[in-house]
Amino acid sequence: MFYETTEVWTAELGRRGTTLREPSLTFFDGAVRAGCGVASSQVGPFYCPGDGHIYLDVGFLAQLQQQLGAQGRYAQAYILAHEFGHHRQTVLGIESQVRRRQQADPAGANALSVQTQPPADCLAGVWGALANSAGNVTVSPADIAEAQTAAAAAR
Repeated sequence: MFYETTEVWTAELGRRGTTLREPSLTFFDGAVRAGCGVASSQVGPFYCPGDGHIYLDVGFLAQLQQQLGAQGRYAQAYILAHEFGHHRQTVLGIESQVRRRQQADPAGANALSVQTQPPADCLAGVWGALANSAGNVTVSPADIAEAQTAAAAAR
Protein backbone atom coordinates (compact mmCIF):
# COMPACT_ATOMS: atom_id res chain seq x y z
CA MET A 1 0.00 0.00 0.00
CA PHE A 2 2.61 2.53 1.06
CA TYR A 3 4.75 1.82 -1.99
CA GLU A 4 1.75 2.32 -4.30
CA THR A 5 0.99 5.69 -2.72
CA THR A 6 4.55 6.98 -2.90
CA GLU A 7 5.06 5.62 -6.42
CA VAL A 8 2.00 7.43 -7.77
CA TRP A 9 2.76 10.75 -6.04
CA THR A 10 6.46 10.59 -6.98
CA ALA A 11 5.53 10.17 -10.64
CA GLU A 12 2.86 12.89 -10.59
CA LEU A 13 4.99 15.42 -8.76
CA GLY A 14 7.93 14.60 -11.06
CA ARG A 15 5.73 15.46 -14.05
CA ARG A 16 5.09 18.80 -12.37
CA GLY A 17 8.78 19.48 -11.78
CA THR A 18 8.90 18.88 -8.05
CA THR A 19 9.95 16.06 -5.77
CA LEU A 20 8.21 14.08 -3.08
CA ARG A 21 9.34 14.24 0.51
CA GLU A 22 8.06 10.89 1.70
CA PRO A 23 6.53 10.47 5.12
CA SER A 24 7.54 7.55 7.29
CA LEU A 25 5.08 4.80 8.09
CA THR A 26 4.60 3.31 11.54
CA PHE A 27 2.17 0.55 12.43
CA PHE A 28 0.96 0.37 16.02
CA ASP A 29 -1.46 -1.58 18.16
CA GLY A 30 -2.83 -0.24 21.43
CA ALA A 31 -0.80 2.95 21.77
CA VAL A 32 2.15 4.73 20.24
CA ARG A 33 4.48 7.56 21.17
CA ALA A 34 4.61 10.00 18.25
CA GLY A 35 6.13 13.41 17.66
CA CYS A 36 2.65 14.72 18.51
CA GLY A 37 2.50 12.92 21.86
CA VAL A 38 1.11 9.58 22.98
CA ALA A 39 -1.90 8.30 21.05
CA SER A 40 -4.12 5.33 21.78
CA SER A 41 -5.93 3.08 19.34
CA GLN A 42 -9.01 5.25 19.93
CA VAL A 43 -7.37 7.85 17.70
CA GLY A 44 -7.18 5.39 14.80
CA PRO A 45 -4.88 6.13 11.88
CA PHE A 46 -3.30 9.59 11.90
CA TYR A 47 -0.54 11.75 10.48
CA CYS A 48 1.80 13.61 12.82
CA PRO A 49 3.34 16.73 11.29
CA GLY A 50 5.77 16.90 14.23
CA ASP A 51 7.71 13.87 13.03
CA GLY A 52 6.44 13.35 9.48
CA HIS A 53 5.04 9.90 10.24
CA ILE A 54 1.82 8.25 9.20
CA TYR A 55 0.62 6.04 12.05
CA LEU A 56 -1.65 3.13 11.15
CA ASP A 57 -3.41 1.30 13.95
CA VAL A 58 -3.50 -2.39 12.98
CA GLY A 59 -6.52 -2.86 15.24
CA PHE A 60 -8.40 -0.24 13.24
CA LEU A 61 -7.46 -1.95 10.00
CA ALA A 62 -8.81 -5.25 11.36
CA GLN A 63 -11.99 -3.55 12.59
CA LEU A 64 -12.40 -1.91 9.19
CA GLN A 65 -12.49 -5.34 7.60
CA GLN A 66 -14.28 -7.43 10.21
CA GLN A 67 -16.88 -5.06 11.62
CA LEU A 68 -17.37 -2.30 9.09
CA GLY A 69 -17.45 -4.36 5.91
CA ALA A 70 -14.64 -2.53 4.12
CA GLN A 71 -12.70 -5.69 3.38
CA GLY A 72 -10.95 -4.79 0.17
CA ARG A 73 -7.36 -3.74 -0.21
CA TYR A 74 -8.51 -0.44 -1.69
CA ALA A 75 -10.23 0.59 1.56
CA GLN A 76 -6.92 0.21 3.39
CA ALA A 77 -5.07 1.99 0.60
CA TYR A 78 -7.58 4.83 0.79
CA ILE A 79 -6.97 5.28 4.53
CA LEU A 80 -3.24 5.44 3.86
CA ALA A 81 -3.78 7.85 0.94
CA HIS A 82 -5.91 10.09 3.20
CA GLU A 83 -3.16 10.28 5.81
CA PHE A 84 -0.67 10.88 3.00
CA GLY A 85 -2.95 13.80 2.05
CA HIS A 86 -2.33 15.30 5.49
CA HIS A 87 1.40 14.91 4.84
CA ARG A 88 0.97 16.81 1.55
CA GLN A 89 -0.88 19.54 3.47
CA THR A 90 2.12 19.81 5.80
CA VAL A 91 4.65 19.92 2.97
CA LEU A 92 2.61 22.60 1.18
CA GLY A 93 2.42 24.75 4.34
CA ILE A 94 -1.34 24.36 4.81
CA GLU A 95 -0.98 22.57 8.15
CA SER A 96 1.17 25.38 9.60
CA GLN A 97 -1.39 27.97 8.45
CA VAL A 98 -4.14 26.02 10.20
CA ARG A 99 -2.00 25.70 13.34
CA ARG A 100 -1.41 29.50 13.41
CA ARG A 101 -5.16 30.09 13.06
CA GLN A 102 -5.80 27.59 15.88
CA GLN A 103 -3.37 29.43 18.15
CA ALA A 104 -5.11 32.71 17.36
CA ASP A 105 -8.56 31.18 17.99
CA PRO A 106 -8.31 28.36 20.57
CA ALA A 107 -12.11 28.12 20.83
CA GLY A 108 -12.31 27.31 17.11
CA ALA A 109 -9.28 25.00 17.05
CA ASN A 110 -11.28 21.78 16.66
CA ALA A 111 -13.44 23.20 13.87
CA LEU A 112 -10.29 24.25 12.02
CA SER A 113 -8.84 20.77 12.45
CA VAL A 114 -12.03 19.23 11.04
CA GLN A 115 -11.67 21.49 7.99
CA THR A 116 -8.41 19.72 7.07
CA GLN A 117 -10.27 16.44 6.51
CA PRO A 118 -12.05 17.14 3.18
CA PRO A 119 -8.84 18.27 1.43
CA ALA A 120 -7.10 15.09 2.66
CA ASP A 121 -10.05 13.09 1.31
CA CYS A 122 -9.73 14.96 -1.97
CA LEU A 123 -6.02 14.17 -2.21
CA ALA A 124 -6.81 10.51 -1.48
CA GLY A 125 -9.32 10.57 -4.32
CA VAL A 126 -6.77 12.19 -6.64
CA TRP A 127 -4.32 9.45 -5.70
CA GLY A 128 -6.96 6.81 -6.51
CA ALA A 129 -7.67 8.35 -9.90
CA LEU A 130 -3.96 8.66 -10.72
CA ALA A 131 -3.26 5.11 -9.56
CA ASN A 132 -6.18 3.81 -11.62
CA SER A 133 -5.06 5.74 -14.73
CA ALA A 134 -1.48 4.53 -14.35
CA GLY A 135 -2.61 0.94 -13.95
CA ASN A 136 -1.25 0.65 -10.41
CA VAL A 137 -4.69 -0.31 -9.13
CA THR A 138 -8.04 -0.91 -10.72
CA VAL A 139 -10.71 1.08 -8.94
CA SER A 140 -14.24 -0.25 -9.26
CA PRO A 141 -17.49 1.24 -7.96
CA ALA A 142 -17.34 -1.36 -5.15
CA ASP A 143 -13.84 -0.11 -4.23
CA ILE A 144 -15.13 3.46 -4.07
CA ALA A 145 -17.98 2.35 -1.79
CA GLU A 146 -15.46 0.59 0.49
CA ALA A 147 -13.30 3.73 0.56
CA GLN A 148 -16.34 5.78 1.56
CA THR A 149 -17.06 3.29 4.37
CA ALA A 150 -13.43 3.50 5.46
CA ALA A 151 -13.46 7.31 5.39
CA ALA A 152 -16.64 7.43 7.49
CA ALA A 153 -15.18 4.94 9.98
CA ALA A 154 -12.01 6.97 10.38
CA ARG A 155 -13.93 10.10 11.41
